[in-house]
Amino acid sequence: MPFILFFLSSCSTVSVQIEKTIRINKVPFYPQEDYQCGPASLAGVMNYWGVDIKPEDIAKEIYSSSARGTLDIDMFIYANKKGFHAQQY
Repeated sequence: MPFILFFLSSCSTVSVQIEKTIRINKVPFYPQEDYQCGPASLAGVMNYWGVDIKPEDIAKEIYSSSARGTLDIDMFIYANKKGFHAQQY
């Protein structure tokens, strides 16, 4: 019996604290076209920081037809080329 209780205790859930959510106002929203969530998100961030650019302009430079979208490494390189300090996670 103690053997079974030992294994059942490993099934118990662990309480996780959720960090406080922070919302940044006035970030422009761009609805995404098919497979264009990356350029839409990046355009919103770049416009927030004063760079006038559209998602289509970003997609023209970094869209990968073989991936049918944009790769995170290409977004990282693009943002850095435009003077942003980008990081990959």
